[in-house]
Amino acid sequence: MIAEEDVLSRMLLMGAPYEVVGHANRSLTECFQATGYNSGNLLIGNGLVKQLSYDRLVPYSASMSPEYIDEHFDRVVIPAANFLFPGFDLSPLSDVLEKVKLPVFMVGLGAQLPSEGSELRNIPEGTWRLVRIASERSHSIGVRGYFTADQLVKNGVKNVSVTGCPSLYTSLAPSIRIARPDKVDGNVVFNGSRNVVGHSRDKEAAIRVERLLLNMAIDTRSPFVFQNEAPEMELSTGEDPVPHLETLKSLGKFFDRDPMELAAYYRDYGKLFFSVDQWFEWVSQFSLSIGTRFHGNMAALQSGVPAIVLVHDSRTKELCEFACIPHVMVGDVTELDLQKLYEAADFDVFEERYNSLYRKYFGFLRDNGIPNKLAFNFDLPARGRIVPSVSTQASA
Repeated sequence: MIAEEDVLSRMLLMGAPYEVVGHANRSLTECFQATGYNSGNLLIGNGLVKQLSYDRLVPYSASMSPEYIDEHFDRVVIPAANFLFPGFDLSPLSDVLEKVKLPVFMVGLGAQLPSEGSELRNIPEGTWRLVRIASERSHSIGVRGYFTADQLVKNGVKNVSVTGCPSLYTSLAPSIRIARPDKVDGNVVFNGSRNVVGHSRDKEAAIRVERLLLNMAIDTRSPFVFQNEAPEMELSTGEDPVPHLETLKSLGKFFDRDPMELAAYYRDYGKLFFSVDQWFEWVSQFSLSIGTRFHGNMAALQSGVPAIVLVHDSRTKELCEFACIPHVMVGDVTELDLQKLYEAADFDVFEERYNSLYRKYFGFLRDNGIPNKLAFNFDLPARGRIVPSVSTQASA
């Protein structure tokens, strides 16, 4: 029998991973696979796990039977990513959860489409079943932005809360402070991906921006963080470029650079992370982060470093708009003037919005009965109380 104080304290984690156990002693292939083939996923899972208060938290394994889950856990928690995407069939998870009787908590759910004008079509039924299970067994589902919320409502899921991504609240603090250097001094970290071009709202613009980002990084000898670009990640670890010559030729054509120059750049300046804490610590040394990767830039913001997101699809746009993260559409970028972009970025409004969203996020966790560690040492002192003096009180 579960004691009252232990209720909901045994949590089964499904969805985005939060760590790569033993990453320092594992191969790149093993680490990459453990992240779900995108190290940015770690920020999603890590953010939520840091927020949860629990006695026991265990990542889901396909070897767990529904009976085992019901017996050994009190709740299923799902740090979600861009699940609403035609390429993701989450039937294996919904098949299990349909046989489980536990509450199911989902947060961070996003729809991935080229633009807000697109229609959400061809989502596998197994994915919709997972969303409906979470809807039926929770107070509300947390989604990344208003676009995703609208898509859920249109498909009959109405208990929706717009929360943004769990990575936004990783600090567990009610306020966030971004550094304000006077100017961009060259101490810049870049991020981006050839892989995002395929689902961009403006493919021609996305290609142009990816070229601009990497070429500026090369020309200024600045680091570039890779999240799911396997060839670049392999070369960034110092692998022999010879087995990658055909890939390098293709990359050279895409970026209009000499293939062996690219290989040397990846070796000397390419960065990849399988530890969120190490990522945050490393990025904290820079004056600016810029690129098309939301979580690459979120790592910077969580570390107090100003960041600018170059937006290529609906998923990234709704997150940036919701949290007031400085961003610009790839279609509006014809050149990269970092100083102008930095001067145009409003980090005051980001800090203000974060403070408000943090409080709402706490309410979302509370409404769903989720024990959590969000701090409430708010900055503003209590004021406004009127204390009547003796002379203003009514006489007896």
